[in-house]
Amino acid sequence: MGSDVDTMGHTLEFIASLKNKAILLVGDFNARTGNLNADETVEPCNEEFTTGQIESYPSYHKQRASKDLVVNDRGKTFLDLIQSCNMSILNGSTLGDIFGESTSHQYNGTSIVDYMALSNDTRHVIKCFKVLELSDLSDHRPLLCFLKSTHKVIDSESALNLYDDVQEKVQWNGEQSAEEYKARLRRLSTLKAISELVDEVCHSEEDVNSLNLRLTRLLVDINKDVEGPRKNRITKKSKPRIQAKNRWFDASCIILKREVNKLAGKYGRQPRNDVIRIEYYAKKKEYKRLIKHKKYLFYKEINEDILQDGHISWKDFNKLKDSNKEEPVLDLFDIENFYNFFKNLYKTKTVPKELVQQNDESEIIIDTEILNKDIDQDEMKKGIKCLQNGKAAGIDLILNEFLKTSTDEVVKLIQKLFKEIA
Repeated sequence: MGSDVDTMGHTLEFIASLKNKAILLVGDFNARTGNLNADETVEPCNEEFTTGQIESYPSYHKQRASKDLVVNDRGKTFLDLIQSCNMSILNGSTLGDIFGESTSHQYNGTSIVDYMALSNDTRHVIKCFKVLELSDLSDHRPLLCFLKSTHKVIDSESALNLYDDVQEKVQWNGEQSAEEYKARLRRLSTLKAISELVDEVCHSEEDVNSLNLRLTRLLVDINKDVEGPRKNRITKKSKPRIQAKNRWFDASCIILKREVNKLAGKYGRQPRNDVIRIEYYAKKKEYKRLIKHKKYLFYKEINEDILQDGHISWKDFNKLKDSNKEEPVLDLFDIENFYNFFKNLYKTKTVPKELVQQNDESEIIIDTEILNKDIDQDEMKKGIKCLQNGKAAGIDLILNEFLKTSTDEVVKLIQKLFKEIA
């Protein structure tokens, strides 16, 4: 981590690279600026920024509303930064945060360290700025900013022209569709069209693409003629009750978590109330202790149940495995084993049986000629047979079922297409 001056210098260089564009600076700067703000009526310095020119305290400032009146060194540095960039702080100076609410709530008090700063020439686009309520996810309150924006209203007809039509849904109703599909493939008109495509000679890439497109249209058009009863629409079942992510998270944990959330809301509304603050952090500590204890008891009982009378209970073992969904943390030893495993995984070369030939001296000879041979019809049928049913169609609207129920003529045409592509 560099010093505050170095951080401010890098931030200023980045802002300068944006070439006078509108900037909204947001973040936790750990800077307490009291009720001070940069004054947009003062022109920023145009001289080159250097470390020696940073003032220890801004001589030009105006006041804003703030419940935190402390100014620390980071705050002075932050005020110098926004003044040099012709920006100003939205906290406590914008509609929605007229009192300058605190943003950070710690065990020893509250402060304002989270800011939004905006270029002065674009402050007119700010509608309002709010500091939201404290949540149990963080000890910092979220910042919310609304911007004024204009958009062009588009009528419904013009909007429809901006989008493509919805892709057609391909219907396939099992054996009934398969029989009808085969019957239409055996029609004379279909056989004649397939024969013409098989006899066609391709001389260029465009010819291959044209052949592929016509084959696709032929298969899709044949399926459009296949009409079958649609499957009954499945009615939506009522949603089951939401289950806890962790099995040890029982009713006592839920009740205590609700109490913590209620106290977090009270603490967010009354951050200066010491009684609520002490009660909130005590309840939060009690909640964390309960979660830790429940988790310990849960794993202890499972581990005791796994080994029953010296025998492993696989049911409890799977229960333990399913309950642990966290990502494993690898140490150096695990990483070394991981590396060695994959290093030695393919040390012994294995090849398919059909590529291996063995001579009289028991030497293994790999036959690579099969890879250079043309794709035959049996190999094509074997590949088509491996396709899975029930998969969604792509943009070509061809289902795997189309290919699996195709005749030998269609398989021959697909084989020709593969040869042309190869």
